[in-house]
Amino acid sequence: MRKNLLITRLAIIISITIIIEMLRLSQAVTGPVVNLALYLSVLLITPLAGMILGFITPIVAVLSGQLVPLLYPMLPFIMVANLLLVVSFYITRKLLKFLDKESPLRSVSNWTALIVSALVKYFWLSLSVNLILPVFLGKQLPHKVTVMMALPQLVTALVGGVFALFFFSIMKRIFPDK
Repeated sequence: MRKNLLITRLAIIISITIIIEMLRLSQAVTGPVVNLALYLSVLLITPLAGMILGFITPIVAVLSGQLVPLLYPMLPFIMVANLLLVVSFYITRKLLKFLDKESPLRSVSNWTALIVSALVKYFWLSLSVNLILPVFLGKQLPHKVTVMMALPQLVTALVGGVFALFFFSIMKRIFPDK
C-alpha cells in the first residue's frame, strides 16, 4: 500500500506541475511552482521522484511553448540543474538531520539544504550558459539568455523551496506519516 501512496503522490505532483506549465504563465510564477514541486517530491516521496519530475518539466516547457526556441539548447542543462537541485537538497538534508529537533519550519537541515540546493542549481546554470554551452555552440549566447538563466533561477529555486517547506510543514501536521 505504501508504494501505491507514493506513486499516487508523484502522479498528483506531476499533474499539477504540468497543468501550471501548460497555462504558460510568466516565469515568475511557473519557476517557483516547478521548484516547489521538485522539493515536495523529495520531501513527500523520494529523491527518485524528484529526479523523474526534474526530467519531465523541461520537456513539458518545450512542448507548451514555455521554453522559447532560443533556449532549446539549454534543455539538457536544465534537466541536470533539476537533478542537482534534488540530489543536493536530499543529501544536505540527510547529512544535517542530526541538528533537527523541531518542526520542518524550524529545521536547520531543511533550510540549509534549501539554500545549498538553490545555489548549486544557480551555479550549474550560470556555468552552463556562460562557459559550457558557448564551447559546444562555438559562440556566446545572447545576453538576454545568460541573464535569464542566472539570478532569476536562484530566486525561483529559493521561493519554490520556501513554499515547499511551508506546505510540507502543514502536510506533516495533517498526515504525520512522512
